[in-house]
Amino acid sequence: MATKVKIEVSKEVRTKIAKTFDVSDVMVSYALTYNKSRGNSDLAKKIRKMAMENGGRRMAYWPECETIHNEANDTMIQIFGNGAVLTIDKHTGDARVDYKGKTMMKKEDISVKELYVMQEYAAAF
Repeated sequence: MATKVKIEVSKEVRTKIAKTFDVSDVMVSYALTYNKSRGNSDLAKKIRKMAMENGGRRMAYWPECETIHNEANDTMIQIFGNGAVLTIDKHTGDARVDYKGKTMMKKEDISVKELYVMQEYAAAF
């Protein structure tokens, strides 16, 4: 599951954009949500530009998970809705993703960027 990005604007701004470009509300939605099939056209880029110029806010959404900091053994555990579990040793930086009782990915001394990659991986099951 990839991070989702969209531009949030008021209903009034959406209506203004649709009228300005003579497009449907659906097209405005495709542009503002970066829809893969229709959200990358030149028109979609113009719609996003107008949205930002009219108070739009670019928002990013990450997969939801429960995070537990276990002080007894110095680990951080993230439990994803799909059952995947990401465990990180706070001292060594070693991390692993477990899914259905199997270790699916393991890395040593991870960076913040690698943590993000592992979170994306865990959320994708």
